[in-house]
Amino acid sequence: MRRWVALLRGINVGGGNRLAMADLRAIAESLGWTDVSTYIQSGNLVFAAEGAEAELSAALVGALRERHALDVPVVVRPADDIARIAASHPSLDTGIEPKFLHVQLLDRAPDPAVVGAVDTTVFEPDTWVLDGREVYVTYPDGSGRSKLTIEVFERAWDVTATARNVNSMRKIADLAAG
Repeated sequence: MRRWVALLRGINVGGGNRLAMADLRAIAESLGWTDVSTYIQSGNLVFAAEGAEAELSAALVGALRERHALDVPVVVRPADDIARIAASHPSLDTGIEPKFLHVQLLDRAPDPAVVGAVDTTVFEPDTWVLDGREVYVTYPDGSGRSKLTIEVFERAWDVTATARNVNSMRKIADLAAG
């Protein structure tokens, strides 16, 4: 069986979409997934299962909807990709704290014809770099008031995304590595 990471968006943030991590683990186990664990309370799931990303994501989305009436985006990636993604942020060597360096993980690579729909200069000093299915975002002043949100990319590129900062990505990678 292959190890996977599922990242749920908007779980236990701002009082909405409440889901205990014990319930998330129980859902994963009910889907036949094994070696299930979670990291913090914001929907980071590590597990082993057979299948493809889209199939696993659809199964989890369906189970969340059916059992907890939650309709949240889920992005699934092979566990061994998470450490590489966390280590690939182009701003790691700039001296900016890793908590201000975010990775938006997309469910698929955007069509190259629409990538230019997101103007890189509109959101300064915040910057972003697309690399396949990851958007590496740098928030030098923090992300709290930034206009460069997940929704900017989702609307412009017709993708589903979720984001974590580099510190969280590193912790998830450690958990996934066992």
